[in-house]
Amino acid sequence: MKKVLGLTAVLLVVSLSGVAGAGTWDTKCTMCHKDGNMMKAPTKAALLEKYKTSDAFIKAAKASKNPMMKSFQADDILKSAAKDLYK
Repeated sequence: MKKVLGLTAVLLVVSLSGVAGAGTWDTKCTMCHKDGNMMKAPTKAALLEKYKTSDAFIKAAKASKNPMMKSFQADDILKSAAKDLYK
């Protein structure tokens, strides 16, 4: 029983450690904003080319009328995603 609990604890720590390193861009944005996506959302490269600063990126994302963006337009999400993009 102790071996099973120990193994379970190790697997839990290993699985969560990968999630802890992922940023907002990786966890919330890449679903749509990736190369070859079916959503036709701009890729990371296209966004970085078009919006030269994090402020410009945030302003454009907030102004987006795309209904898919509505739930991602909160300040904390956009600021965190911008921090990931403009390192």
